[in-house]
Amino acid sequence: MKDVPSLSSGRHLCVATLVLLMAVVSAAAETIQLQWRDGAYVVPVRVNGSLVLPFVIDSGASDVSIPADVVSTLTRTGTVTSADFIGSQNYVLADGSVLPSYRFLLRELTIGNHVVRGVVANVAPVKGDPLLGQSFLSKLPAWTIDNNRRALVLNDVPSALPLPPQPPPSGGSVNDQFNRAFGLVKQADYDGAEVALKGFIQAHPNDPLAGNAQYWLGQTYFVRNNFTEAANAFAEGYKRYPNSSKAAPDLLYLGMSLGRADQKQNACVALAQLDQTFPNPDPAISQRAAAEKKRDGC
Repeated sequence: MKDVPSLSSGRHLCVATLVLLMAVVSAAAETIQLQWRDGAYVVPVRVNGSLVLPFVIDSGASDVSIPADVVSTLTRTGTVTSADFIGSQNYVLADGSVLPSYRFLLRELTIGNHVVRGVVANVAPVKGDPLLGQSFLSKLPAWTIDNNRRALVLNDVPSALPLPPQPPPSGGSVNDQFNRAFGLVKQADYDGAEVALKGFIQAHPNDPLAGNAQYWLGQTYFVRNNFTEAANAFAEGYKRYPNSSKAAPDLLYLGMSLGRADQKQNACVALAQLDQTFPNPDPAISQRAAAEKKRDGC
């Protein structure tokens, strides 16, 4: 397998200064007008920088929920790819019934001027309403609903620093260790997942799951906007694990990370390598790659 050619900064893809970005980007407190519909407050939300959808604010829901027909549109346009799906989980509905649902990662949701990145979502029935659950709401600054004005008020109040991430308990089979690390990704604990996935790769560098772990390590950086480290991780995954099921997604997200790190020429090289090495990838990957080439002027 050939290395990615002509990457001007090599495997390390280093820059002089690493800028640490918060998951929520905003400058000041903000008031967002709500609509009252069918007994619930509804707010417009932009999904992955494209579709704007009315979401019901549901602080009792654990995850963001998006109807299956909308998810289908997102996958057809390459906004969500097969690599973004992270398995399934059973959800208990308000009437007590249990519903299995696929889960996936959204790169970003925008509400007003606030952008939240790396949001876990689940696929809801086609007739369901999009819901803003705790996987999104918990990442906002302090927020309240002003019933008199029918408005969502976001207050940018600094929060306490989180505790240092800890790796999951050791022991068990290799699959158990991977599942514990991957479980942190599903919980959107990206700091903890970074530590756990690094530990797994170091302990099991030649295991078939190592390539999968390397890909999700890259995702922990990507969703936190640390695009230089994301590019490093995805490049390492492609080079060390060229036969992994994540090799094509590694190249795709390598290009996406480089483009967002303002290394557009190198991004185009990575995306061209994707076309050369994987001429018939998953259609969602192909569509997303085409969108990225257009974005970066390849």
